[in-house]
Amino acid sequence: MKTEDALDRREHHAEVNFVYEQFHQLCRERNVVDFTDLIDIATKLLTQCARVRKLLHATHQYILVDEFQDTSVSQYAFLKALVGRRSSVTVVGDDDQSIFGFQGADFRNFRRFLSDFAPDAGQDPRAAVNVVKLQENYRSSAHIVRSASYLIQRNSSRLEHKTLTTSIAVEDSNFVRVVECRSHEVEVGMICSMISHLISIGRIRGLSDVAVLSRTNRVGQSFRDAFSEKGIRIASQGALDQEMGLLESVVAILRITSNEYEPSDVWNMIKCLKLEARKASLHRDTEVLLERGARDLGAPLIDFFRK
Repeated sequence: MKTEDALDRREHHAEVNFVYEQFHQLCRERNVVDFTDLIDIATKLLTQCARVRKLLHATHQYILVDEFQDTSVSQYAFLKALVGRRSSVTVVGDDDQSIFGFQGADFRNFRRFLSDFAPDAGQDPRAAVNVVKLQENYRSSAHIVRSASYLIQRNSSRLEHKTLTTSIAVEDSNFVRVVECRSHEVEVGMICSMISHLISIGRIRGLSDVAVLSRTNRVGQSFRDAFSEKGIRIASQGALDQEMGLLESVVAILRITSNEYEPSDVWNMIKCLKLEARKASLHRDTEVLLERGARDLGAPLIDFFRK
């Protein structure tokens, strides 16, 4: 590392530390906490207050942690503080599925668990913890399982080697393809074109043979919008769709009220007011007309709505 790079990084850390201290000072003044504080404060309470610790240890005799690969170091510290002498604790997870490191998840908690819950320091940790391996995949065909295993086995930081099997004998002649797109818009357009092409050449019987999976609601919404514009009928699944739409509408109204809105907020407010626009062209035309009317009036958009 060059000297100037080290100095820049040191200055950056100093700025982050300053902002962090100012943030927590503001939280203390307003008597509020953030999500991380909820965990850290609870852990501190358990470790420093014997009365609370004794009560919770007696109350929580059986503890189960699911998706353990997604836990952070602070969450693991809370788990250790919560477990008493007579507690029975079970964790379920797969270090190969740890994908939330950017949010603080640490798959090495598996190793910490095996070590920390050993009865004797000199004993093999694995002898102290009952490890049950679940190595059969019930969702995917053999081709998918082999492709995933081929990729995962190149991770040198894995807890241990696992051999996945599947009872699904369906074999697909198509290979798994990895496509890197310049932007999300390019990705959505490519998938729409691919679906239309597969139908036109008879490779798939219809749209019911196609599934598009997305990890976030926002990404899923962009696919739904693109499919609507292309005339591709879909059946959307997602428990948060309705709630997220309501939240987006509320945020849109707040932004428009403060006259600090984005173009998409106009459409979200229209949906909230139940002004149905069934085509994408109506969406754009309505948005343009509303903004033009507000501009001609010389007033914020919310005043135009009122008039």
